[in-house]
Amino acid sequence: METTIYSALPVLLLFASSTFADSSKAASELKISADTPVVAVKTRAEGRNFMRLPSLPYEFALEIACEAGLNPTTLSISVADTRRSLQAEALLDTQKALIAFTVPAAQIGPVALNEFCLQTSDSPELLMLPSVLSVQASLLCANDMERHMIYASAPLAVALQCTAPPLELRSE
Repeated sequence: METTIYSALPVLLLFASSTFADSSKAASELKISADTPVVAVKTRAEGRNFMRLPSLPYEFALEIACEAGLNPTTLSISVADTRRSLQAEALLDTQKALIAFTVPAAQIGPVALNEFCLQTSDSPELLMLPSVLSVQASLLCANDMERHMIYASAPLAVALQCTAPPLELRSE
C-alpha cells in the first residue's frame, strides 16, 4: 500500500503544479526595506524607564512588480498617521520606488528602556530597538479589465546612541 502512495505522489504533484500555477504570469510583488535612524540620547535619571522619541526620519525602498498585463496604478505607504502615495505617472518604467518622510514625535509612543544611558551606570553606548514602529504599503495593479491589490508590512527599527560622558566625568 505504501508503494502505491509514493508512486502516485509525483503524478499528483505534477497535476497540482500544472493546475494551480500559471507559469506565463509572473506574480505581483511588493517588498519594503527601510534605513534605521540613529537618535542621540542624553543620560537619564534612574527610575525613568520610559522615554519619548523625537521625530524619526525614514527612507524607504519599495520593490514593485505587477503581474503580466497589469500596470502599477497607485503605491501607498504609511507609518502611524503619516502617509504618502505615488500615482501611475511616478511608477511607470520603474521597479523600485524611493520614498522618504519623517514620522512626527507625537505619532510615536514612549519606549520602555531598562538600564540604558543612566546617569549612575556605564551602559552600552548603542541600543538597537528592532520594532518601534511598523510600515504598511499597498500596490494597486490594474488594467481595463482587472484590479489587484498587494499588501506588505515590515517592522521599523531605531538605534539609540548614548551621548553620556564617561562615568568618572559626570557630576554628582
